Order: sequence, then structure tokens, then C-alpha cells
Amino acid sequence: MINCGCGCGYQLEQYDAKGRKRKYLHGHAGRVKRVIVDCYCGCGTTFLAKQTQDRKYIKHHQNKIVGFQKGYTPHNKGKHYIPKNIDAFIDGGKKTRYDGTIRGKIHPMYKDGRTPEMQSLRQKFRQTVSPVVLKRDDYTCVLCSQRGGDLHVDHIKDWSNYPELRFDPSNCRTLCVKCHYEITFNASKPVDSKWGNMKKVRY
Repeated sequence: MINCGCGCGYQLEQYDAKGRKRKYLHGHAGRVKRVIVDCYCGCGTTFLAKQTQDRKYIKHHQNKIVGFQKGYTPHNKGKHYIPKNIDAFIDGGKKTRYDGTIRGKIHPMYKDGRTPEMQSLRQKFRQTVSPVVLKRDDYTCVLCSQRGGDLHVDHIKDWSNYPELRFDPSNCRTLCVKCHYEITFNASKPVDSKWGNMKKVRY
């Protein structure tokens, strides 16, 4: 048995016939004294609430709170995330802009002159000229006579300095990966090197 929540002094069973928890005798819930409460979101609206209720907001006003709620301590309170080299980024109270001095090969994102236009030209070369050169040379390396395997189409006069000869089959030849590496770097290809794997054509 528990006392009625309205304060009348009567007692009642804690659970009803369906097992639900009870607080008041039938009809006594309206006797509970209500108080005026200011909405916690700061909208300035007041509402009536029972003293036994822990109600702080008008319906749907809880989502209107901007920032932290009262009594909440953020995890980063008192911590200041200022970089150690902040003076290098501040000039007269304003952030300095990129002046364009880091460009070309010294730029960390430099990719050997690759641009979307250059990539499309190389793709066009692989689709049009490469099959013609490979078929002309009978899929055989012109230096070591290796037939089939991993083959590349090499420019005799290089791609960058002779743009007018890029799509000329007479300026191209078939090389295996090993010979192509030696022509390009003037050194023998290391055993564990993966150079040429992205652009190889296997026959």
C-alpha cells in the first residue's frame, strides 16, 4: 500500500489489476497543486506543471536550445587548441593568403606535370597508337627480342619535348618492362621494383 500522491492521506494499492503502477486514487490526480514554471529554453513562455513532475519545457521546446544546457560541462573546457607556429599564420591580425611561391616540382602535390588534359591525351594514345605499334612490331621487344609478356610502347623522341610526334607511330617502338626501365633511368631494373605495373599490356 502507498499513500495517494495528492496528499489526501488515503492509501491505495501500488499496482492495478493490469500490473500498472499507480500514484493516485481515481479522480485525485487533478487535486495535485500546480505551479507556474518558466520554459527552460529561454523563450519567455510560462506553463502550469505539477510539483511532482520534473518538467522543464513546453512541448517541442527542448530542441530550441542553442549551445550547452545549464549545468553541462563540455569536454574541452579550459583547453586551447592553438598551433605552436601560430605566428607564421597571422600577419597583422589577419590570416595570410597563399602567395603562389610553392609550385612546380617543389610542391608536395606535384605529379610530374600530369593534368586532366594530359591524362586524356595519354589515354587517347593508348587506345589508338599503342595497338598499331604493338601489332607492327609483332608484340616483340625491339631490343631484347622478347615476344609477349609485359610490353610498353615507348617514344623514341620523348613525349614532353616533341608534342608534334606524340601520335606518330614511326616515333614509337615496342619495349619490354626491363628494357624500358633501362632506357628511361640508365640503370638495370631492381628485382623488387613495381615500376611499369600500372601501364603494362600483357600479351
